[in-house]
Amino acid sequence: MVSLIAQFPFVRAVIRASAEDDGTPDRAKRRQEELMKQAAQLKAEHPWSDVAGRAGWVLLGISLVLRFTGAS
Repeated sequence: MVSLIAQFPFVRAVIRASAEDDGTPDRAKRRQEELMKQAAQLKAEHPWSDVAGRAGWVLLGISLVLRFTGAS
């Protein structure tokens, strides 16, 4: 969840791009390039978001293992 907070503008742009589908391949390609640039910019601005996202998945996995084994 923490990793998505930093990437919220990018997620919002992806949702908006999928809603604005006008069917032209040139526009779709331009929009894809624009989204990739925005993703690279957000990744550069928030390098910790990938680490936080991975840590969250690891903690979720550990939590599920503990729950299934009855340790918690």
